[in-house]
Amino acid sequence: MPELTARELLEKRAEVFHQMKDITATAKKEARTVTDEEKQKFERADKDFNDYTAKIDAINAEKLADEKRAQAMVDADNLMSSQPKRETKKVVGGEAEFRSLPYKERQEAYGDAYERYIRNHSKNRSHKSAFDYLSQEDRNVIQWETRTQTAGTDSEGGYLIPDQWSNDIIRVMLDFGGMMANSKLIVTGKGGQWHEPKYDDTSNTGARIAEDTGDTVTDITFSEIVLDDYTYTSKLITATWEALNDNEYNLRGLITDVAGERIGRITNTEFTTGSGSSQPNGVVTASALGHTAAAVGAISRTDLLTLIHSVNSAYRSSPAFKLMFNDSTLLAIKLLSIGSADDRPLWVPSMRDGAPSTIEGVPYFVNPDTASIGTGLKSVVCGDFNKFLIRQVKGIQMAESSHRYIESRKTVFFAFARFDSELQTDTAMKHMIHP
Repeated sequence: MPELTARELLEKRAEVFHQMKDITATAKKEARTVTDEEKQKFERADKDFNDYTAKIDAINAEKLADEKRAQAMVDADNLMSSQPKRETKKVVGGEAEFRSLPYKERQEAYGDAYERYIRNHSKNRSHKSAFDYLSQEDRNVIQWETRTQTAGTDSEGGYLIPDQWSNDIIRVMLDFGGMMANSKLIVTGKGGQWHEPKYDDTSNTGARIAEDTGDTVTDITFSEIVLDDYTYTSKLITATWEALNDNEYNLRGLITDVAGERIGRITNTEFTTGSGSSQPNGVVTASALGHTAAAVGAISRTDLLTLIHSVNSAYRSSPAFKLMFNDSTLLAIKLLSIGSADDRPLWVPSMRDGAPSTIEGVPYFVNPDTASIGTGLKSVVCGDFNKFLIRQVKGIQMAESSHRYIESRKTVFFAFARFDSELQTDTAMKHMIHP
């Protein structure tokens, strides 16, 4: 059965949404709260709604990853064309021609050759290495591309993993928790501390002055935030040579999904609730108190409106102004109007591709690392997420080696990356806490 398109998924999700509305409408019409049976139906429908949403988001994330990949290739080509031409010694097989190819073509050829190299680990290695089983063309491609990027590697210690794999890891990370996808990402070319200006000028205004009157000075008060380069690892991921040699085995899927999920989980947690001491400062930690909810175990429409309006209108008008909470809080918000005489739409799901779902007209995203509703917990954050900075050093880097577990006939992979996060403008983000 063919997979549904984004448009078809939107249509099916709209059907489920109307089922949910019918359940609440019946309760309102009869001026009562929902029955346990109705609530169970609502929760089942909500699960279907979330499943369709996840599939739509996956399609959109893949689209975004493709666009970023394409742009990276264009940038690489532009960078190469801007560099002064260097004499390249021509060798048998055409290294000069290979190195003059566009970045995309080189990477595709290298990626294909690299996968064949990895799959050759399970062959008889009594007198040959996995590299020796490659065709001369594949050996040339691997050696040429490796020399293009680095000073050389041992053929059994591991060559560079293709850039496409790193891009796939970033795509998987974007799916985890939403912090990387919704915050402002700064990619720096090297590690060490990175300094960013910090200021808030929303309390200052211009002035009307009379003719021939001297003006007054109202300077911007600058400080700075320092972004570090904390290292994160996927931990070691091993694969047997037999599995790697299986042509039906999704090698790239194995590595990128596991590595991306592992780094995605830890970084999203720390971008959300990190303490800022020897680790990133999370958005919940860095945000200011905007509102204290009226109840310990509940949330109201008034709570949400008060929180939203606790943020200066200059930030509320930003395209990056959003609400953030976890899935259980979203369900509580969806159920808010049940049994109420207030028929104004609170939660409005997206009904067309590209349009976000909203709460009180404000887009939102679900972050599982946000706390649930409860005593002393910060369950909702809102603000201009463009003012929350995530710093990434270079790209996601990967390594592989067939030496460490040679007696078990395994190749080991791991990914590592360097990140930090901090709020650039204190008043741009506010949270709600429960008493």
